[in-house]
Amino acid sequence: MSRLLIDPSNTIAALTVDDRGIVNGVSAAALALLDKPAKNVIGASLDALIQSSQNLGHCVTRLDPSADRSTTHVVILEPYIRERPDHDEAQLRLAAGIAHDFDNLLAIISGHLQMAQSRNDSEPVCENLKQSQLACAIAARMTRRLRTFASRQPLDAKPHDINALIRPVADALGEALHEQRSFACELQPDLPPIMIDRSEFENALLNLLLNALDATSAGGTISIATRLEVRAAERSHVMLVVADNGTGMPDHIAQRAFEPFYSTKPPDKGTGLGLATVAGFTRQSGGSIELSTVAGIGTAVTLRFPIR
Repeated sequence: MSRLLIDPSNTIAALTVDDRGIVNGVSAAALALLDKPAKNVIGASLDALIQSSQNLGHCVTRLDPSADRSTTHVVILEPYIRERPDHDEAQLRLAAGIAHDFDNLLAIISGHLQMAQSRNDSEPVCENLKQSQLACAIAARMTRRLRTFASRQPLDAKPHDINALIRPVADALGEALHEQRSFACELQPDLPPIMIDRSEFENALLNLLLNALDATSAGGTISIATRLEVRAAERSHVMLVVADNGTGMPDHIAQRAFEPFYSTKPPDKGTGLGLATVAGFTRQSGGSIELSTVAGIGTAVTLRFPIR
């Protein structure tokens, strides 16, 4: 059994897993969160544990600097936000209420802008109105993210070929980045369809790519990959991995990366809802999300969607 070297006190809900995703070390806090005895956790598949637990929200994975980096990972477990204290549920209700009221205001503003555009022939004025409409559209997408995060926005899940949804975004990104960053897209062919909301998936993909852009500088590398994950006696998944070789995250930031409204960016540069929204959408779709990051080396975010 591997020792859990990052947590001598056993107070962090953490596991160690090998390169096959099999658990070989566990902390007392993780056992409490999983509500399982150690004998049912050691030797089990991490994916199976996540699927069977009603308490898990996301996993933050980072390499254990004291172990063989090719074989050992440390996985930090956190509970679903809906299982957190009442004041967090109040935050969700507040976010949903703000998003609803803001949506109504945006509809009024957008309507007046459309009327103004139809009644004005001045090119400079029309351009200003056009930019105002664009700002309204961006704000409307932000409110949708708020509503999705607060689980007040129902998903319109339908069977989709994940590669077909990724290709247009990948093509556009590749053209935009050809002189700034290296971009790789490796999509496994003939993947089975998955049940997802197309619009929310595209928003999630864009969020991940924008984060990768922010983390990398000129000459950096961003990649998108899909593949089928099949394990004996377990549900199969289609995996999406968005990775970069950018700044990565130190441990104290990685542990809070999916936390709503948490952001290391200046107030005018980020809302702290990007990864929280991606995680919320993935869970609503029956999937799971995993963050693997090392400061100074890069980050990879893996989304797993079950095959229905």
